[in-house]
Amino acid sequence: MGISASIDIKAPASIVWKWITDPDCLVQWLPGLVSDEVIEEKEGHVGTRFKQVWNHGGKDMDMTGVVKESVENERIVVDLDCSFFAMTIEDDLAHADGVTRLTQTSHVRYKGCMILMGWLFSLLMKGKMKRQTLEQLQTLKSFCEADARGEAAPSDGADA
Repeated sequence: MGISASIDIKAPASIVWKWITDPDCLVQWLPGLVSDEVIEEKEGHVGTRFKQVWNHGGKDMDMTGVVKESVENERIVVDLDCSFFAMTIEDDLAHADGVTRLTQTSHVRYKGCMILMGWLFSLLMKGKMKRQTLEQLQTLKSFCEADARGEAAPSDGADA
């Protein structure tokens, strides 16, 4: 199952890049992300491995990830993996006239018993994932635009 969403952010690509790649920034704007820790750093970022802890419904879920592609301020592709699913996230940035357009494309592959459930509920899940992605990108926009203005990051992303 795949989804794609775009948002225009009034900030340079370098600022957007920071907010989508820096572990300290990610935990500020991604709801449910408890921690993001680099396990093994690679020069040029491709091959860098990391571990994330997500809290969903009061339960922590560990995910491991690897950077598959990285072109600074332009494109990053990461693979994420947990026991129930694997996901590829592609973030593409295009900057023009003081605005950076971020397009995020996610591809989810379910594992084990989740394959059947994912297939059965794919239409409902796809709509929910699209709404969640758009909400997350709106929060990211708030953080990036505040940063571009030299302001402190919003406490919850809704203030900007």
